[in-house]
Amino acid sequence: MNIRNMYILPSALLIVGMSSAQATLINDIVISNTMTGVETMTWSDQDLNNPMMSNVTQTGDVTSTMGSFSGEMMDGTPVWDYSWNLMSDPDPFISGNFTVTNTSSMMQTFDITFGLPISPSFTNGYMTGSLSGSYVDANNDGTAMLSLNTWEGLIDGTSQMSLSIFEGSCMGGPGCFVSIGEVTEGPTLYTGDANNTIAIHMNFGLSAGDSVTFNTLFDVTPVPVPAAAWLFGSGLIGLAGFARRKKA
Repeated sequence: MNIRNMYILPSALLIVGMSSAQATLINDIVISNTMTGVETMTWSDQDLNNPMMSNVTQTGDVTSTMGSFSGEMMDGTPVWDYSWNLMSDPDPFISGNFTVTNTSSMMQTFDITFGLPISPSFTNGYMTGSLSGSYVDANNDGTAMLSLNTWEGLIDGTSQMSLSIFEGSCMGGPGCFVSIGEVTEGPTLYTGDANNTIAIHMNFGLSAGDSVTFNTLFDVTPVPVPAAAWLFGSGLIGLAGFARRKKA
C-alpha cells in the first residue's frame, strides 16, 4: 500500500496574509524498518482535507483538520494507526497534536512532514518552535521505546530551526507511560525570504505495539515595517517627484 506525501499546501505548511483563503494541509509520511532502513510504507496522493478521511472546519483564517487512518501492507499485515488534530493560519503558524501507534511486530522509523503554503511571501520574521508529548506501552508487554531523531522547522523546504532530540524507554510494567517535557526555541530572528511554505519535519523511532503523542508548534511572524519607515519612504518618493517637476 502506498501512503505518502500528504501535501496539503499544507495546513501543516504556511500561508501569510490570506484573509479569506482556507489553509490547505500538507502531509508527507514515510515509514521504514528501523534496523534495515528498508521503506515499509509511504503515504502519498491522499489529502488530509478529503472528507472521507478527516473533518475540516474554518473559523476566520484558522483551519482545523481532524482525522485518523490505519495503514497495512498489501498482505494485510498492520503497520500503524495515525490520528491528527491540526490547526493552521495564514499568518502563518502550524500547531496541534498527532498520535502514532506502531501496530507492526517490530520497531519502525516514522518520518513525517506537515505544513502549509505562504501567500504573500515576505522577508525577515521571528520563528518559534515547541514540542511536548508522551509515549506509552500500548501492547502491555511492559516496555516502550521512543527515539526522536529530528525536529525541524522548515521554510521553503529548508531547515531553519531545530529542537533537542532525545531517546528514552519505560520499563515500569504493563501500560507504562512516559511524559515528554516541553522543549521550546525562540522567538529567533529569521533573516531571509519566505516564498512558498512553512512546515514541521519530524523523524522518530517507536517500538512495536506502542503509541506516541506529540504536541507541536512552528510559528513564523513577519517582522513589521515600522510606520515611521513607511512615512520616511513615502517622503523620499514625494521629494524625488517634486525635484523632477522642478527640473522640468
